[in-house]
Amino acid sequence: SSGINAEWPLRPGKYHNLVVEAVDKFNNCLKVNTLRGCTYSTETHQLATHLYASIYHVYILDYMKVFPKNQIYILQMEERTRDPITTINNLCDFLEIPRFPARILKKIFEEREGIARNQISDELKIPYVLPETTKLLEKFFKPYLRDLVDLLGDEKWYWSRPH
Repeated sequence: SSGINAEWPLRPGKYHNLVVEAVDKFNNCLKVNTLRGCTYSTETHQLATHLYASIYHVYILDYMKVFPKNQIYILQMEERTRDPITTINNLCDFLEIPRFPARILKKIFEEREGIARNQISDELKIPYVLPETTKLLEKFFKPYLRDLVDLLGDEKWYWSRPH
């Protein structure tokens, strides 16, 4: 199989079939290996790196073996997208460094957003995903999201979308 990452963007049906294959491969791996073993497996990653890389709690637990929880800053991409200035200010506070002036941050983000809008071609935009693909991915990630919520102690990490 060529994998999900190789031929982006994929037609919705082809993407669905590759997600089914990736989920099946991962679940078969779990029959003989640990979750961590399957998450880090180069064999499973050849098919769908972003699928397994999104089982965040496995990687965060590894960081927590080396760094205390209070030295790890985790943010949601949605937060950064929704309110980049507050996100950067919160990060500065966490790092105990001075905040950047709001006018400078605003200018930087406005420039970057304009550049990004002009550089994203149609073939790089996320394609339509079949409803059954969405349901399969939600089912696949549900227990891992619960583990992430339990690890970080905040329900904001548990996403769900209405159908």
